[in-house]
Amino acid sequence: MKLQKKSLLVFVILLIAVLIGISIFFSTVLLASYSALEEQYIAKDLNQAVNKLDDELFSMSSVISDWGPWDDTVEFVNGRDPNYLKSNLQPYAFDNLNLNLIVITGTKGEVIFSGAYDLKTR
Repeated sequence: MKLQKKSLLVFVILLIAVLIGISIFFSTVLLASYSALEEQYIAKDLNQAVNKLDDELFSMSSVISDWGPWDDTVEFVNGRDPNYLKSNLQPYAFDNLNLNLIVITGTKGEVIFSGAYDLKTR
């Protein structure tokens, strides 16, 4: 074999070895870093979603604690205020409370009133 062919063969083998080394480096080091970064982004997004749900739950809890013990609501649930719906649960109430659905139940869980409202189309 001539020196030129041997040199070319050694060069090609070295080139393949370098390419394999670079591939291993990228697949282990860089992809692992991107994987860890992606996990951080996912954790951040999940935390934001949980915080948003907690905020909504707190807001709804405030509405419930405000309207639940209200004398007018208690009178309505006990059947003594037939005008409650007309005076309190008009569309503006849904808008003000930012709610799509209101369900009022009695002490035993029976549904006294349920109403739905589309906030987008009003």
